[in-house]
Amino acid sequence: MNRTITSFVAGGLSVALSVGLCTGLASTARAADVSGPIIATTAPDDTLVIAKSPTPTAVAALPRGIVVSNHGGKPVALSSTGKATMTKPRPGNAPATFIGLDAGRSYSVSVGGKVIGTVVAVSEPTAASGLVVRATTSATTVEMSWQATPTAQTGPLVYDVSAVAEGKPVVKVTVKGSLSVLLAGLDPRALYTFNVVARNSAGAAVAVSAEMTRSLAEITGRDADLPATPVKPADPAPAAPVPAPAPAPAPAPAPAGPPAPSTRTIWVCPDGYSDLSGICTTNLAYTYQEQRQTSPYTYHSQFVETSRSWRDFGTDWSGTVCPYGGTLHDGHCVGWDVQGYTTQVKDSPPAGWYDDGSTFVKITRVKDPVPTGYTDDGTQWTKTAAKVAHVVPA
Repeated sequence: MNRTITSFVAGGLSVALSVGLCTGLASTARAADVSGPIIATTAPDDTLVIAKSPTPTAVAALPRGIVVSNHGGKPVALSSTGKATMTKPRPGNAPATFIGLDAGRSYSVSVGGKVIGTVVAVSEPTAASGLVVRATTSATTVEMSWQATPTAQTGPLVYDVSAVAEGKPVVKVTVKGSLSVLLAGLDPRALYTFNVVARNSAGAAVAVSAEMTRSLAEITGRDADLPATPVKPADPAPAAPVPAPAPAPAPAPAPAGPPAPSTRTIWVCPDGYSDLSGICTTNLAYTYQEQRQTSPYTYHSQFVETSRSWRDFGTDWSGTVCPYGGTLHDGHCVGWDVQGYTTQVKDSPPAGWYDDGSTFVKITRVKDPVPTGYTDDGTQWTKTAAKVAHVVPA
């Protein structure tokens, strides 16, 4: 027996839903004959699924390292052209972590002998620099720009941008693929500290910050963005002529608005440079490359004993020494007769080296050459520049 449960109307089409209630018989439903375009659909019914096996994932989640999760305890391996394969044959239940990788190098990740993807190891990003915050025509919006240098070792970077003022909500945004942003929603009378943090999957650098010394209301001469003045509709024409009213007294003059902001010229450091005691300076953190040294094996002689027996080496006629071996006892030279041979044994690797199966190897970290235009101050690379003129509101 079929009973109609409910019906609905969509786009002018009425559709009835029926449920079969036949005991001991299999019921079948025929699709409704509905013409017209399909305007909605659903994914396959998933309500009976109560569990799914997790999918293995691999992420460059720490500097020069890759973390493999959801491996289900299966062997995990990392391989890269020209590098020895790294394995964790019994990873247990915790994520499998590989460290000491080459930043910027691509590694193929396999779980249980099946490749699940390729991950590029990255190093921690260096801090952004040269943050400049400029006023705009809006009393609640500023333009922020900064300098940063993504490398093959860091990979692409994203930037967490924020503005913080005491007693005010934090205004923040994440920027990808750009070194500038318009930050809106500021309080015109607040003094903000602006921050930019460079970040990748391996971590975040320290923030570069800049503080306001005057509010946007002071700079622009406005307390807020003013909306357009609404236009008042005209009064309807009177039904019949009416006497002209007596002239009204002249209205008082409207108060003068805020004076238009004037401008002035200041000398500031170019984009990407910071003013350090009057000198425009920009810095780059050192970058490094790894160099591989090899050394052939070295060997030492070692005696291998094959047999040993107690022996009488004979009478020592001199009475003081045993010329053929043994120790003098009661006029006889007696002792152990040891037989064997001498062989060459490979030495252990020197400190800081390891054995790759064919030679001794040492990996050293060498600083890259100084970039063009920079000098090395002993802690980082530094470049200076002259200040440039900027016109700003007075």
